[in-house]
Amino acid sequence: MLSNPGPYPLIALPSGGGYWIDGIHHNYPTDCLGNPILPNYDFVPKIERDESAQLYRKFFYGKEHFNFIALDETWGPLVMSLKVDVVSSQEQLRVLIRTKEGLLQDVFHVNHASTSSLNPIQILKLMCEDIITEKFTPVLFPRASEMLLAYDEHVLVKTFKFGIIYQKFGQTTEEELFGNRTHSPAMEEFLDLLGNRIKLKDFKGFRGGLDAHYGQTGDDSVYTQYKDCEVMFHVSTLLPYTEGDSQQLQRKRHIGNDIVAIIFQDSNTPFLPSMIASHFLHSYIVVQAVDPLTPNVTYKVSVTARDGVPVFGPALPNPTVFRKNEEFREFLLTKLINAEIACYKAEKFSKLEKRTRISLLQSLYDELRIKTQEFCGIVGDSGKTEINGNSNRFLDSVRKAITSRVRSHSVETNLANSVMNKRSSSSTSNSSLSSIVAGEVSQNVPKVPKETLLKISSPNSVRREFRNRSLDSLNSGGTPLWVRTNSSPGTPISSPDTPPPPHFKPRPSESDSSSVNSLELEHIHNGSTDLTNDSTFSTSGEISSTNCSQCTENEAIIKQYEILKQELNKLKSDKLDLLKHNLACQREIKKLKEKEVKLTTDLSLASER
Repeated sequence: MLSNPGPYPLIALPSGGGYWIDGIHHNYPTDCLGNPILPNYDFVPKIERDESAQLYRKFFYGKEHFNFIALDETWGPLVMSLKVDVVSSQEQLRVLIRTKEGLLQDVFHVNHASTSSLNPIQILKLMCEDIITEKFTPVLFPRASEMLLAYDEHVLVKTFKFGIIYQKFGQTTEEELFGNRTHSPAMEEFLDLLGNRIKLKDFKGFRGGLDAHYGQTGDDSVYTQYKDCEVMFHVSTLLPYTEGDSQQLQRKRHIGNDIVAIIFQDSNTPFLPSMIASHFLHSYIVVQAVDPLTPNVTYKVSVTARDGVPVFGPALPNPTVFRKNEEFREFLLTKLINAEIACYKAEKFSKLEKRTRISLLQSLYDELRIKTQEFCGIVGDSGKTEINGNSNRFLDSVRKAITSRVRSHSVETNLANSVMNKRSSSSTSNSSLSSIVAGEVSQNVPKVPKETLLKISSPNSVRREFRNRSLDSLNSGGTPLWVRTNSSPGTPISSPDTPPPPHFKPRPSESDSSSVNSLELEHIHNGSTDLTNDSTFSTSGEISSTNCSQCTENEAIIKQYEILKQELNKLKSDKLDLLKHNLACQREIKKLKEKEVKLTTDLSLASER
């Protein structure tokens, strides 16, 4: 092409195709003084981000809404957000569903009755009939909205790196482009318009992969901030030049991994996109200076990109020539950022983006599920709610067992006290016996003849009679005569001198706070009998001896209870530590998954080179 006379186009497409081009008209009239006559170009410097990524922040975040998760056999993890809005007195239901294919969103206009009757399954069927899951789980823990917001907006890139390659007249190969040691004053003028020259040493902003500590990627670079974005330029002539390396791999290592690059031309020489071998570079913006370093300097612009990259804005004017001013800077930065966003939609990058999205969605689903379970106290993956149930039941069992033992040992004193009370008030004790013992014992205890009761005249005879009746009751299959009061029916307590039979196992009490107040022995004949008032049952010495032994045993039991309580608290602490360790492991697994996705991506791209 260079063998033919000029002027030449800024971009020459490869003969094999694979690229499209925009901005091919660069002829413009001049006035009598030779100044260019260019039409006014009005454009809106809009960055073409994915608007759906900001729907959650705009309509849901910080407002009342509901979040759900589900797992579908075909679609995999699903994360749904629901919100009811009222617009012009009309209720509308706004829905977001995050899937492996992307974000589904819709708005349904409904009345109040239908809104209250709709559930996530019905809403899901309205939006996508292919999803067949029948179970959604609510997300119930603080800070869940921040996690959903971070997932939705991970596609909103706010840091960009672009290459700038200097092309001299007649240079048509990659080696010639990367072999330029320095650039011209015309390119320096262009760089000053584009951004600020910064020192890389200890630079705190976005570095774009450049070394800010040891100077291995040069001393200077060009950096700028535009709107809410940071932009670092990889300028070929500012990157280190390696003697003896015709390919200049140190330079290409950075620019070859960019997605969009600027080709700056000093003079009229066409650029061929296929000159630079790179799997990443998908779009080039070619800028050619006209009358540089003069007040009438202008810049011709052409754009090319690979097939599969959609057209991106702002639209180029006709002719595609710009004056040197702030408007041209805004146009160029907006075009560069939109070019990279459009390149992500190409087949190569869309596959990588989908793999990343699937991995992040799975991590989001797992973390929402685990944090909800931890916050609600749900143990295990079965979905059964066990809010500290096991630990509470274990504590209750320990308390009941110890309480039963305390009650059994306190019978001796209670029996003695109750018998002493019989002497002073037989009528009162008879009435209490009717209400306490009749319902628990009278149905099973064999009737004692009144004649036998009259023979009792001493404490020893009472004990012997009590022991004999108890053993006879056991041998006959009846209910034993040792019974505690103020507790659940059927709970046995041993007598003062006769322990329970070996085969008899007392059931634990159903009450944790009840205590044995007394044990009143009632002699039953046809439902109620009276004790003779002439009997003497015990002495004060026997009661003191019984109380001393009871105190010693109670102290031992209380000490054992405290030991068990400490062990239980230790088990609870160990359980909490295990839950924290489990959460830490889940986070580490998430990081490893993300690292695996990145390494897989790098490996696949490296294998394609």
